[in-house]
Amino acid sequence: MKKLIAIVSIMMLVLSVNAQTTTAGFIEAAPIVSPTPAPAVATPTTPADFFSGIPGWMSTVNTNQSWLTSPFSIWTAANYQAGLNTSAEIGGSYDLWIPKPNLAVSFDGAFRNAGIAGTIVSGQGGFGLSILHYDLKPTLSLDSGYNASLGSGYVEPAFTLSKKMTASTYVALSLNYDFFFQGKYTQKQPGVSVRVGWCF
Repeated sequence: MKKLIAIVSIMMLVLSVNAQTTTAGFIEAAPIVSPTPAPAVATPTTPADFFSGIPGWMSTVNTNQSWLTSPFSIWTAANYQAGLNTSAEIGGSYDLWIPKPNLAVSFDGAFRNAGIAGTIVSGQGGFGLSILHYDLKPTLSLDSGYNASLGSGYVEPAFTLSKKMTASTYVALSLNYDFFFQGKYTQKQPGVSVRVGWCF
């Protein structure tokens, strides 16, 4: 009888220890945690992305800006022909007449220099016709002038698209052709002008 009691006691002790171990293991198990996603890494903007976005940006409209309150503008620019920087420019314009709220006739003038000791390359002036559409101002213009480096007069038709950055600053891109008079009517390569300006 004593052996039976001893065996039962040992079995109960073993079962008790196993039960505690199992329970303790279940209670102390580490909670399941979902993995934390890695932080997103911003993709750097490439020059190609930047330049491809310019047409879209220039074609958008900010209705909080208006060219009607800024008839005067002055600018500085870099001029390019055949992909080469040919001259620097300083110029200005004034909207002489606004026959309609979205239309303006302007007078403009500009001087270009070679950037070497401020040597003047040319001077020109003329008239332009602009559409005033909130912060956008597309302009068709026709200037005439004199190029000192070539010793020739010229006429320059141009298309300029200006866009306000703030109430008093803007950027513009201008495309032009210079037609020179050197014994005969000659045509030069098209030019591109990138402008930064102030308006008031």
